[in-house]
Amino acid sequence: MSGLPPQARVTTTVYQGNVLLTGEVPDDATRQAASAAASSVSGARHIWNETRTGFPVSAGQKVNDTWLASDIRARLLLNRNTRLADIKVVTENNEVFLMGLVTPEEGQRVADLVSRISGVAHVTTAWTFTQIPAQTPPAG
Repeated sequence: MSGLPPQARVTTTVYQGNVLLTGEVPDDATRQAASAAASSVSGARHIWNETRTGFPVSAGQKVNDTWLASDIRARLLLNRNTRLADIKVVTENNEVFLMGLVTPEEGQRVADLVSRISGVAHVTTAWTFTQIPAQTPPAG
């Protein structure tokens, strides 16, 4: 993200106009600047700024986060009640951020499943909720 100090490490993930910011920033002013920069992008509907104040995570932690995200995706893929194509998984320092287009029930089910996976410290959801249309009973 341009315009931020070099010690800031901010990752941007976008899903259907929702923008998730993760990473580390040196101070609250930089955190606010990241939100402002994301808000100025055309089409950004909602900004979820989940950056943390502190030093960037280590290379070892990045590897662990990549492994954790892969483990989560594999479990969601194997779960018959989950449409993985509609869900984005982002990990940062053992925190898991979930984005996607789900029903409220699906969102709760996925968040519960992910929160029980070993290595997950915290789950934050940034869902876009959809409702399944009510089915009309057959005539007759």
